[in-house]
Amino acid sequence: MHTEVLHQVINKRRTVAPRRGLIVEAHVDDRKMPGITVALANNGVGITILTLTNSDGRNLPHITPEQLAEIRWPESIAHGEQINAAEVYRGNIPDGELSNHLSLGESILQEISGNTSFDFFIAPHPDDNHPDHRAAYAVAQAVAGNTTPLYASDTITGIGRDGQLIVPTHHIRLSRRSARRENKGYKRNRSQVTELPLDEMRDVHAVLAMSQRRGREIGVSHATVLLKEISGNSADPIAEILGGAVSISR
Repeated sequence: MHTEVLHQVINKRRTVAPRRGLIVEAHVDDRKMPGITVALANNGVGITILTLTNSDGRNLPHITPEQLAEIRWPESIAHGEQINAAEVYRGNIPDGELSNHLSLGESILQEISGNTSFDFFIAPHPDDNHPDHRAAYAVAQAVAGNTTPLYASDTITGIGRDGQLIVPTHHIRLSRRSARRENKGYKRNRSQVTELPLDEMRDVHAVLAMSQRRGREIGVSHATVLLKEISGNSADPIAEILGGAVSISR
């Protein structure tokens, strides 16, 4: 393991669950974008979360990047606890520079996935506005290959960087309880959701409203979406696990 990768087991029982999934993210608060961890955990899936960067990139007054990285690790653990994850990892790739360190990201992911047989990966959308998010998808895609089914999550607005609407392959209905728990988990990232400039708070509110916006598309109170990577492994374990909660369009 790369010496600067942090690891915390949150629920040991979930680390040996019969079904396992891995969320690959660029920053600690990105895991809200899939919005599906609680639903999967409630169906017996043990979720591992890998954050590839040290997540120190936000310019906050009176907090140095080094201090922010230290603050965000316990926030990552608290977030993972709230959404019933099995364990969390965090790499030390500089925030904002993931595209320059793809090989390191791949080696970290390969080592983690080499120790556990994951049923699927979930990564940020490949057409997300943030370059770190696109790079995290590239890392996951390279390691998944034709072996591990790969899903892309939503963008904050449901729009790609080309200005086009994101067209998902999967709409997943969420209970109000699951959606509330996902939002509570996101709010555990206090350094990212409080005392921010107005324009950045708009993004926070957009993230908190994601499941309601996607729910309206299919006539339910809350939903999340995924885009199944069709050029790799064609298996669809999330549809198998969540069954009738998943509506699929190709």
